[in-house]
Amino acid sequence: MNTILPVNTVVPFSNHFGKLEMTVMSGPMAIKDISFDKCKVVRDNTFSLDDAEKIALITENKSIQIGFCTHDYEIGYVVLHNGPSTGYLCRANIIDFALDDDITPAQQINTMAKYQSLKSMHTEF
Repeated sequence: MNTILPVNTVVPFSNHFGKLEMTVMSGPMAIKDISFDKCKVVRDNTFSLDDAEKIALITENKSIQIGFCTHDYEIGYVVLHNGPSTGYLCRANIIDFALDDDITPAQQINTMAKYQSLKSMHTEF
């Protein structure tokens, strides 16, 4: 990305799983300095593990990094990458989310991981 985004800039993501908006809540920061314990802005913009799974599916983890609190892995936060070592802490707003069948986001991620693993094994030969 390497573009300076002002605080409150909204970055949309969408795919067949749903839509979400990431609102920039900080200036660009070194990724190594972004943590729940170090930054109040992180503590003010957390979400559940269930929402983290939805965010991962909608964004396909492109240009983002989901982090978790060291004392409670049920509390997550998201960083929008600005480059390989910098990013913005964002607030995630899931607008719409849907899965086929009666599966959870975690089950969908596991299914996709298995498919990718099998696909990569097939292409190695």
